[in-house]
Amino acid sequence: MTAVMTKPGQATGDAQEKLRTRVGGLALSVEELTESLATSHLRREKLTAERGPLVLPARAHKDKAAQSRLHAIDEQLGPLKLGIADDEDALAELKIQLSVAEQELESAVWEGERAEIRQVLTAHLERGVSGKVEKAVDALISELKAAIDEDDRIAQSIVNFEPKLRRASSELRRANRARAQIIGWYLKDLLPIDTRGLHGTSMNDKTIAGSDVGFYERALDALNELQLVF
Repeated sequence: MTAVMTKPGQATGDAQEKLRTRVGGLALSVEELTESLATSHLRREKLTAERGPLVLPARAHKDKAAQSRLHAIDEQLGPLKLGIADDEDALAELKIQLSVAEQELESAVWEGERAEIRQVLTAHLERGVSGKVEKAVDALISELKAAIDEDDRIAQSIVNFEPKLRRASSELRRANRARAQIIGWYLKDLLPIDTRGLHGTSMNDKTIAGSDVGFYERALDALNELQLVF
């Protein structure tokens, strides 16, 4: 069966079951009539084969026994041939009905499967999954911007306190870059992120919190090591 664009439709389970019952019934009728026809054909062949040798003695020699048997065979062959013709017509019609029923069942099953896919699509739209993803992305962007602003604010406060700590303050800006790399590594299987500059072995064990601690501790160490000279 080839799928073509049609208006939405749905075949219920009861309708499918009725069609399956009809297909089964027609298939059984075709099978039974086919077997009956085979038996009738075999019987006609045997009678025809028996009739052949009886024609000469019955017609030419007026053999009473041959005439009697020939007459009996002809009485059977007439209705038998008519019955075979009728059965063949009936079998042809049954096969047409079976074919139509099979197509209707196939169409009903296909419609049922399409209804299931339609339900999945509709449920997705009703759940608003895309909206949830957008909210999550917006929240992540907001948090990242807040973290960057805090890095910059703290770094600037360090420099304002002591210009000599400018190098130490740059650790906080490097923390932002490392944070972005770790997030990119987390999302590498979901987004088209270029990870060629990242090293998988070292990135697998990193966490954002752990990375931040390292950079901030170095800045703190630099601050603690600073001595006031008079």
